[in-house]
Amino acid sequence: MKVAVVGGGITGLSLSYYLAKEGHQAELFEKEDHLGGLASTFKIEDARIEKFYHHFFSTDEHLIGLILELGLTRNLIWAKSSMGYYTNGKIHPFTSPFDLLSFSPISIWSRVRLGLLSLSSKKIKDWRPLSKISAKDWLIERIGQEAYSVVWEPLLISKFGSEHNSVPAAWVWARLAARAKTRGIMSEKLGYLRGGLDQLFDSMAEGIRARGGKVRLKSPIEDIDSLNDYDRIIFTMAPPLVSDIIKIGKPTRYAGNICVVLKINDPVSGYYWTNIGDPSITFCAIVEQNNAFDDKRYNGKRIIYLSKYTSHDDRLWGLMDEEIIDLFVKDLNKIKPGINYEAAYVFRNKWAQPLISLNYAAPPFEIEKGRIYMVNNAQIYPRDRGINDSISLAKQFAGRYN
Repeated sequence: MKVAVVGGGITGLSLSYYLAKEGHQAELFEKEDHLGGLASTFKIEDARIEKFYHHFFSTDEHLIGLILELGLTRNLIWAKSSMGYYTNGKIHPFTSPFDLLSFSPISIWSRVRLGLLSLSSKKIKDWRPLSKISAKDWLIERIGQEAYSVVWEPLLISKFGSEHNSVPAAWVWARLAARAKTRGIMSEKLGYLRGGLDQLFDSMAEGIRARGGKVRLKSPIEDIDSLNDYDRIIFTMAPPLVSDIIKIGKPTRYAGNICVVLKINDPVSGYYWTNIGDPSITFCAIVEQNNAFDDKRYNGKRIIYLSKYTSHDDRLWGLMDEEIIDLFVKDLNKIKPGINYEAAYVFRNKWAQPLISLNYAAPPFEIEKGRIYMVNNAQIYPRDRGINDSISLAKQFAGRYN
C-alpha cells in the first residue's frame, strides 16, 4: 500500500520505518526542516544535543532493539542515575534507599511509607480500577499527607498544574512500576546515545528511503484532500493538531513545555536530575547533562536544562526568550548563588504532555474506517510519553494494520 504518515517525530518516523519494512510505500511528511519533534537536537560547542533533555532505561527494549538493528550500539552509553530533591532551601540526595531514610524534610515514618510505595505498587497487576481514583487520594492513603505534600504534590503540580488533583492514580502507578523494573539494589542505570538522537533519526530515514519510501521535510499538510492519492493516511501529531486538518471529535488537551538550556562553567550540584519541590522556583527540574553523560565535544563546558511544564494560557508563553532566561537564571541563583552563563537557549513545545483526568480514555486509532488513522502519545496511557513507548506503539500499529 501507499501510506502517508504525517508528523516526523519519533512516532511518525518509527512508524514509517516499520511500515517500509513490511513492504509498504511509506511517505513521511514533516512541516519542519528537521526530524525528531520533541527529541530533535541543536548544536552546542562541538556537539549536537537534544533541545529537551532525553535519556532512557535498561528496560526500554524497543528503543535499544532499534539502536542495535541500525548499528548504533557503538554510541550507546550507560551511567548510574543520581537524583536530588530541592526543598526548604536545600538540595537533598534522593537516589538510594539510604538517601530516602535520611530525607529530613519529612518524618521517619513518612520516609518509610514513601519507600514502601514502590514495593506495594509492584503487587498491583490490573491498573484499570486506578483510573477511577485520583492520584492524590491514592497516594495519601499509602504514604500519608506529609509525604504527599512535601514530595508528590509538587511533582504533580509541576507536570499538570492546576489540574493535578484530577490526575488518575493509574498514571502514578505506571511510573512507579516502570522505574521499579530498572532499579538495582542501590540505583538505576540510564542510557544515552552519545552524539545525540539525530543519528537514530537519520538512520531510520535512510532505512525508509532504501525500501522505496520518502521523507519529505518542510512539507506541512493543511487539508486531507491533499492526501487523496494514498491508500492509508496516518496522523502522528498531537490530537489538537490532527483536529486542525480533519475532525476527530473532542481532542485530548495538552500542556506545553519551556526548556532553557544553559552553557556554564561550574556544576549546580553533583546530581544528574534534581526535582524542585519549592513552588517559588519557576522551573520544575534541573538536568545536568555532564553529571551522567559528559562528552569531550562539550569542550569542558557544563550543559544544564531547566524545564517548566505550563498551560498554553500561562503568562510564560507571552514572554520573550530573554525574559524567560532572566527569570530562570534568577531562580537558579536562589538554589546555587553565583551561577553565570556563557550562552542560553530557549525551546518551547505546546504539545509536550497529554493532560489526563479521571476515567481517561485514550483516543481511538481509527478516524475513517480502513483509511485514516491517528497514532500518538495520547494513546500510551497509563504510561507516560517517552521514546521507547512511542516506538512500541508505532511497531504494534504497523504490525496490526499492515
